[in-house]
Amino acid sequence: MEQQPRLDTLEPKHIPAGDGGHLTQVVSSQRTRPIDQSRSTTETAKKLARKAKEHSAGVTEKVKQGVKSQADDLMNVSRDQARGISKAARKAVDELDGNDSNAGSSAFEWVSEKMDGVADFIDARDVDELAEEARHWIKKNPGLTLGGLAIAGFTAGRILRSESLDQTS
Repeated sequence: MEQQPRLDTLEPKHIPAGDGGHLTQVVSSQRTRPIDQSRSTTETAKKLARKAKEHSAGVTEKVKQGVKSQADDLMNVSRDQARGISKAARKAVDELDGNDSNAGSSAFEWVSEKMDGVADFIDARDVDELAEEARHWIKKNPGLTLGGLAIAGFTAGRILRSESLDQTS
């Protein structure tokens, strides 16, 4: 049911008559204003949505670049640490060779070779390739992944617990 307009909202509207004169018609402003406001609100909402989408795309790209940069830095640190472990293992091999400790020497030699392999593996790939390799390995070995994560979590918990005990003592 259509509501009748209130008298205080009625405005006169002049309409040209066919004989050159003007007719006056009373038109309710309540009927035209909401439609105009609705259209402008819709247009404003669309503009805001477009701007938000453009802004979010820019923010997303910046975040991706930041994450990739940090991953590259982490890869470089990991590679350098693997090379450092390899170098330390080789030094241990050299020292043990003088002491006739063949078993210890071969263990450190193995560690040195493996760490060199890890460093070479990291050098040969970029972040995206390493992430894909990790995904593939995790899918292929879910049990080892969960076991490794459990051991890492347990170890991290023990380290944090011992550090908190050292600080309170």
